Amino acid sequence: MVLGVILGAVFGAVFGYIIGWLLGFFPNFSNALVSGLQAFGIPIGAMGGLAPFLAAVGFILGLLGGIISMLARKH
Repeated sequence: MVLGVILGAVFGAVFGYIIGWLLGFFPNFSNALVSGLQAFGIPIGAMGGLAPFLAAVGFILGLLGGIISMLARKH
């Protein structure tokens, strides 16, 4: 069960990084997305760019998804 949570977090981080890397090929969309996130106060520039940010978001979502899945299987 714990391994599933860890794997979900790792796969979420890898998937988020790949999506961020692919978005780098579309600079207009990427710049608009980064500008929008910076308008909300998220310091994307301090994190190193869009790919590491999306990797962090993917890690958190994968972790939460794994925990929710684990809790749903218990009941």
